[in-house]
Amino acid sequence: MDEEIKKMMKKVEDFEKHVRELIREELSRLHEELRESLETSWTSKGVLKPLYSVREEGKDYLIYVDMPNVDEGSIELKFVENKVVVTAKLRETLKLSDWPFRGEGTSFKEYQGIIELPFKIDPSKVSVRKRKGMLELRITRE
Repeated sequence: MDEEIKKMMKKVEDFEKHVRELIREELSRLHEELRESLETSWTSKGVLKPLYSVREEGKDYLIYVDMPNVDEGSIELKFVENKVVVTAKLRETLKLSDWPFRGEGTSFKEYQGIIELPFKIDPSKVSVRKRKGMLELRITRE
């Protein structure tokens, strides 16, 4: 009987440890998400962070990157571990001088964004489509 209680207590402790780890991971993810949402969308050096969305479809991840007024020939993609680095030049400099807000006087010449995924990316399993300022990446997870 004593042995059964010890086994049961061990299972409870293991379960508690597992739940604590899940909570810690989720809090870490939420903290990172909040940090990213509070980051500014541009730099003082004329670099604009593009808007993007990530959608999971089975073994594939679809990434849509919105880059209006992009020079499609200048789009560069780099894959570093679990990150996609997107850079591209704008067809012409975008100036916000007429907009009365904190970015007044700011101008942009290029896009640059880093998109993080939950797995290491194999560049040979990436397909890319470009169309009218929208970049679509389909990345197959191993």
